[in-house]
Amino acid sequence: MELLAKKFIGILLAPLFIAAQWVGYLPNQDLDITPVIKDQVQQAVEEQNLGAFSVTGGGTYRIRSSIGTTNTTINLVSFKEPVSNTPYTMAYINSSVVYGTLSPQTTRSEFISFTGITQNADGTAQLTGVSRGLSRTPQGNGCTESATFAQKHGGQSVFILSDSPCLFAEYAVKNNDETITGSWTVPTPTASGNPTNKSYVDALVNGGTVSTDSVIVAATAGTTITSGQLVYFNRYEAEWGLADADTSSTTNGVMLGVAQGAGSDGSGINGGVLLKGLDTTNTGGTNGQVIYISGTAGATSTSAGTVERAVGIIKSNTSFYFDPVFSVPNLKISNGKIEDNLISTTTLGLDSFGGNGADGALSCSSGTTYVDLESATTTVKEYSSISITGTCAIGFINAATNGTATTGAAIIFKSQGDVTITSSATRAIDVRSLGGYAGSGGGMSATGTIAFKGDSFFSIPWHGMPGGPGLLSKSGQPADGATTTSFSSSKSTAGGFFKYVWGAGGGGGGGGCANGGSGGGGGAGGHGGGAFRIQSGGALNFTGTIDASGIAGTAGSVSSGNGSGGGGGGGGGAGSIEIIYRILTANTGTLNVAGGVGGTGGGNSSPGSCYGGNGGSGGSSATSTNATTKSSNATATVGSDGSNGVSLIGKIVNW
Repeated sequence: MELLAKKFIGILLAPLFIAAQWVGYLPNQDLDITPVIKDQVQQAVEEQNLGAFSVTGGGTYRIRSSIGTTNTTINLVSFKEPVSNTPYTMAYINSSVVYGTLSPQTTRSEFISFTGITQNADGTAQLTGVSRGLSRTPQGNGCTESATFAQKHGGQSVFILSDSPCLFAEYAVKNNDETITGSWTVPTPTASGNPTNKSYVDALVNGGTVSTDSVIVAATAGTTITSGQLVYFNRYEAEWGLADADTSSTTNGVMLGVAQGAGSDGSGINGGVLLKGLDTTNTGGTNGQVIYISGTAGATSTSAGTVERAVGIIKSNTSFYFDPVFSVPNLKISNGKIEDNLISTTTLGLDSFGGNGADGALSCSSGTTYVDLESATTTVKEYSSISITGTCAIGFINAATNGTATTGAAIIFKSQGDVTITSSATRAIDVRSLGGYAGSGGGMSATGTIAFKGDSFFSIPWHGMPGGPGLLSKSGQPADGATTTSFSSSKSTAGGFFKYVWGAGGGGGGGGCANGGSGGGGGAGGHGGGAFRIQSGGALNFTGTIDASGIAGTAGSVSSGNGSGGGGGGGGGAGSIEIIYRILTANTGTLNVAGGVGGTGGGNSSPGSCYGGNGGSGGSSATSTNATTKSSNATATVGSDGSNGVSLIGKIVNW
């Protein structure tokens, strides 16, 4: 009965609302009165329940006059805080935008927002900056106006401040991706998951304490890897492989790390790779012990392997400090050969690595191509690329001489692009006999001649000394090459890794004595090898042979009668070969820097008291000098071998 009574009262009041519109509340626009009457009746019936839908602090308000679908100002009968009766202002609400609902819980319900409030002297109020027909699903479509949702509302229609969907769109939702445009203040973080503030970050950057246990990056395995293994980054494959002290290309000049989990070829490494910091995947050892790369691929060791590289220090039996730059490996010369090391352009003193390409491309696939040295001690060729393939061989003409014999040559091939040396020729590049010339052998009872040592600003190796002649008596016998007791080494000189060094010629052997017969002549020494360098600005593909070896000494002649044989000539000293590349494709070629073999002594036909000729000393190179011993009987002395040279293949850095 009570509900019927309320409906009856609402029906009776409806004509009053209509009359009010005709006397002044209706604006000059065409309105459909029928739905307005329906809404007014429904609002009158349900008004007692609207409080449950009001925003806290707000009340139920009435619009003063009818509005269409495009009005951006709305007049209210009153707009005050319901408890204190304080007129609302934007400052009082403390917001730049306020959300509300027109005709709530009716078929003409409409969400709006406004940005201004004008309180009039007569107690009425006006909402300004009104946005009409706001989206009902702003999270998906954005909180925008829509003509579809804008409705007509008659005078005395209800307006409330409401929790419309657009109001909730103002808040950050933890399950959504959000962009914060305002300024949020957060406390100083106390746990790893806490957000931080600018003042805290500024304090750290400007001198605060920073604590980082490890630096770990995501990584892809290039082979099967297990947790805790030492790995290196293959920058050509962009994958991580196992570091091995027996393979220098996996230890020197590469980025090292510790796998924090397992991974298979081509897949990600679980937990990534530790680049620096505290590693807890390795156990054992004594605190303070130095950790090295092991000769077992991927393993660590407390003793150095073939390539000595320290990577950290043990902290405890469950962790160690990984610092791969803890030890930078020293360049090591082994048997006169240095290879697979990083070379700095600062160390080498290079000014234009790879050259300018002014000499065009050097390319051949068969026969012999000769490079003109134009009688210069030092020759620099600026190629755009180098390709020596098939059966081609590179030789040299017009080397520098003293008028009669070669005095030494330093040759530099620069290539802007790739260098390919895959020729199957015995010597793809031949720089033999381009070092110091050899001494000639002495005649009967005569001393051999001195060999040429070479002379350039690069290096001055010592020449092979001549062997003394054979005499009837050992007393007073002339000294041989042993008188050369020191030489000018160029392995550690300021401004260069090693200087360009060609080998010196071997000394000539001394002639045998006559003693009533005919002494044999001394053998000639061997020429020294030249100095050769390649700079590859592109990729190096080297599978051929480069030869800078010393030439062998000539054997002494055989005597006749009671004479003694001549001493053998000394072998020529080997030159030097250096190849520096930017990118490596292959490095399986051969660099020959062997010293020349000394010549054998001449035999005696009728041994007597006549002593054989002394052999010439071998030519020196970048590594050492060689000398012969004196003959102690009628047998002539063999010439000394020439010294081995130095070769180096390495990749360029700091360029």
